[in-house]
Amino acid sequence: MNKIQKIILHVGILITLTPGSSYAAINFGLNSSPKLSFSKDGSYLAVADTSSNSVNNDGRGVAIYDTKTQEKIFKLGNRDLTVNLSFSPTDNNLLIVSHKNRTACSISVWDISTKTQKHDINDCGVFSFTNDGNEIIVYSHERSKRKGKLSWWNINSGEIVKSNERFRGTLTKISPISGSERLLVSNWSSVGSLDTNDLDNSKKYIPFDPKTKSYGRGRFTDFDVSDDGKLVVVVTEKKIGTTYNSKGEKLKPGINGLFLFNAATGELVQEYTHSSGVRNVKFTGNSIVAADYNSVIYNWDYKNNSFDKIFSTKEGMGSAADLSYSPQTKTLAASGSFGLVKLFEPSNGKELLSGQETALLKQKEAQAEEMFKKELALQKGAEAFRNKLEVGDTSHCGLVIEVKPPIAKIQTAIGEHWLKVKQLYPANTKPCRFVNGIYQDQ
Repeated sequence: MNKIQKIILHVGILITLTPGSSYAAINFGLNSSPKLSFSKDGSYLAVADTSSNSVNNDGRGVAIYDTKTQEKIFKLGNRDLTVNLSFSPTDNNLLIVSHKNRTACSISVWDISTKTQKHDINDCGVFSFTNDGNEIIVYSHERSKRKGKLSWWNINSGEIVKSNERFRGTLTKISPISGSERLLVSNWSSVGSLDTNDLDNSKKYIPFDPKTKSYGRGRFTDFDVSDDGKLVVVVTEKKIGTTYNSKGEKLKPGINGLFLFNAATGELVQEYTHSSGVRNVKFTGNSIVAADYNSVIYNWDYKNNSFDKIFSTKEGMGSAADLSYSPQTKTLAASGSFGLVKLFEPSNGKELLSGQETALLKQKEAQAEEMFKKELALQKGAEAFRNKLEVGDTSHCGLVIEVKPPIAKIQTAIGEHWLKVKQLYPANTKPCRFVNGIYQDQ
C-alpha cells in the first residue's frame, strides 16, 4: 500500500491517479519486436527495431533513452536492419550495433556521450564483449563453405586481434563467463563452453544421448550467465512433431524447461519443467526472469524452486520479444511485438513510472498530504467544539437552541432539527445539507 492509499483509507478522500505506460513513446510500430540493452550503470536503455516485417513510422535504427526521465536522447543514424546490440560492460557510453541490408552487414561502434559513431568493424554475426570490455568476439558463418570463424576485434582501433576458423555449424549466441577464460556458446541443439586459449577444451552442459544422437531436451532458445560467472541458466522448448536422425531413428521430443548449471563443472544444479516453451531468460540477482511463448513473464526463485507469474506482455504489448536487466538499478526492461517497451521491478512485476508520471505522483502525494492535514485539523476542532457544546453556540447548520447529549436541537435554514452531537462542526467549517428534511453527512 502506497502513501496516497494510506491517506485515502484514513480520511476517506478519493484521489484518482491515471496509470501511465512507461516508455509508451517508444513505439517502433507493429511487429517491430524491439531488442534491448542497458548501459553499465543503467542510466541508458538502447532500443532497436530488429524485425524485417515491422511497420515503423520512425524509421529503422537504434534509439537511446534516459532511464530516469524515460525520454529519447537521440537516435543512431544507421537505418539498416539491426540484428543485435550491446552496451560495454565497462564503459557506460560505448555501444556496439550489428546491422545488415540486402548486400552487406557490419558492426558499428558508438560513443553515446558525443552521439557519434567511432568506427565500423568489418565483420558481422553473433557477438559479445570480452569481460574487460577491450575487445568484442564475433562469430561469423559462411554457409557455402560450411565453416564458422571466431574473431577478436579491438574495440578502440577496430582492428582484428586474432581469429580461429576451425568451427563448423552455426552458433546462435556467445557470452564470456566472468572471472574465466571460458566462452559460453550455443546453437539450436546444444549449449556448452569453450576455453578461449584452447578451443579443443570444450564442455557441453546437456548430456549427449549416443543412442538417439539427440540431447533429448528439445531446442535451445536462450541462456544467460550470472554476474559472478558461477551459474549458467539454459532454456529449451519441446520439438513439435516427430523427427528422425540420419539412421531413421526416432528422436526424443525434449521438454519445455529451465536448467541451471555450475559454470565451472557443467554440473546440473536445478531444473524446472514448464508448460510452455521459454524464449528469453535473464539473471536478476538471486532469481531468474523468464518469458515464455505465451507471452507470460515469470520469476524463478531457483533456490526454493518456485516459479511465479509477475506479468504478461499480452496486456497491451503483444508477444514477448526481449528482456534486459540492469543490476545497478535492479530494473527489468521488457519489449513486445507491438513495439512497446516497459520497465518493471523484476521481483513483483510492478511497472515503473516515467519521469512525468513520477512528477505527477509526487504532486498528487503533496495534495493528499495537504488534504489529510486539513481534515485532521477539522476533526480536532470539531471534537473540541462538541465537548463544550452549549445553548447559544453556532454550528455549521445554525444556532444551538437545546442540548440533550447525545443530540442537540439546531435552528437550521429549514427550521428546527435534532441532530447528533457527533454530526456537528463549528460554523463555516463544513457545508450543511438536507435532502427531503434529512441531514446529509458530508
